Amino acid sequence: NALQAEDAVFRHAAFAKSIMKQAEVIALNERLKGQEFKTLVRQIAEQPTNEMVAQAIDVSENETFNNKNAISDALTGLKRGLLGPAIKGEVPVKRQIAYAAGETIIPFTTAPTNIAIKILEYSPAGFLNMILRQVDNNTRGQKAFVEDFSKAITGSSMIALGSFLASVGLMTGNAPTKEKEKEQFFSEGKRPFAIFIHGRWYQLNRISPVGNLLALGADFHKQSEEKDDIDLAIATAFSGIKQIKEQTFLMGVSGLLRAAEYPTSAE
Repeated sequence: NALQAEDAVFRHAAFAKSIMKQAEVIALNERLKGQEFKTLVRQIAEQPTNEMVAQAIDVSENETFNNKNAISDALTGLKRGLLGPAIKGEVPVKRQIAYAAGETIIPFTTAPTNIAIKILEYSPAGFLNMILRQVDNNTRGQKAFVEDFSKAITGSSMIALGSFLASVGLMTGNAPTKEKEKEQFFSEGKRPFAIFIHGRWYQLNRISPVGNLLALGADFHKQSEEKDDIDLAIATAFSGIKQIKEQTFLMGVSGLLRAAEYPTSAE
C-alpha cells in the first residue's frame, strides 16, 4: 500500500505531462504562436478528450512500470491458484499457507516483469520486437516504429557504453565465481555491476532500466574475455536475469534461490 501511494505521485506527474504534451502538439498543428498558443494549450489541458486521457493513463502506467502484461497476469493467476476456492465458506489452512508463501517469495509481479520487458526493449532484442510489431496489422504504424527503433538504439548504446567502461576498468560485471578471485574482487572494494566514481564503487543494477543496461554491457565485456558466440549470448542473458532478481521488490525470490544454491550459508 505504501508503494502504491508513492507510485501515485509519479503516475499523476506522468499523466499531467502527457496531457500537456498532447495539448502542445494540437496547438502546434494549428500553427499558433505566442499567447494564442499558450491559451489553446491551457484550454485543451483543462478539458482533454477521452482519447487524450486514455493515452495519458497508458503513458503514466508505462513510465512507472505499472502497466499490465501477460507475464504479470500469469504470475498473479498462479498465486491466486494456490489459494483456490473456499470450501463451505472457508479456505483450508494448507492452501492459506501456500498462498502466503507465494506472496512472500513473489510479493510483486507487475514492476519486475515490466522491468524485464523494458530491458529487452532497450537492447538489440528490441529490433526484433520492432519487426514483429510492424508485421502485426494491429500494432504496425509510424509511431510504433519510431518508438521501438529509438528504444533499441538507445538501449544498445547504453550496453555498448557499459562494455567500454568495463574495458577501461571503470565498471564491473558479476562477481567472479572462483573463490580466490572473488576474495580479491571484494578486497579491492569492488561490487558487482558497479561503476567507479571518485574513488568509490556504486552499484547500478537496481537503477532500472538504465543501470541494468550499463551493468549488462559491463558483464558482456567480462564474459567476452572467456566466451564467444552462443555461450556468450547465453551468459549475457543469465546476467540480465540475475540483475532482475536482485531488485529490491524481488528479494524474496533472490533469497529463495540463494538458499537453494548455498543451503548451509547464513546469508
